[in-house]
Amino acid sequence: MESKKEKKMKPWVIVRPRKAKEWVIFTAMLLSLLGMISPIVNVFNVPRMLFGMPVLFTVSIISLIVTVIVINVAYRWKVR
Repeated sequence: MESKKEKKMKPWVIVRPRKAKEWVIFTAMLLSLLGMISPIVNVFNVPRMLFGMPVLFTVSIISLIVTVIVINVAYRWKVR
């Protein structure tokens, strides 16, 4: 019996999303990472408390959690 060999990609190759799941993960990852760029961070850099912590710290923790969730969903969906 012949087994089909799966093409192995080099780790530094970036491929354009082709399937709907890949586009969903790409968009979610882009949005979660864009939340921590300088202009957005400046919006949350205010001297107020949210959940007992400074707003910027709280938003950073939420952004980290969202990014981890997106990565976990990508692994479960087997998105490359």
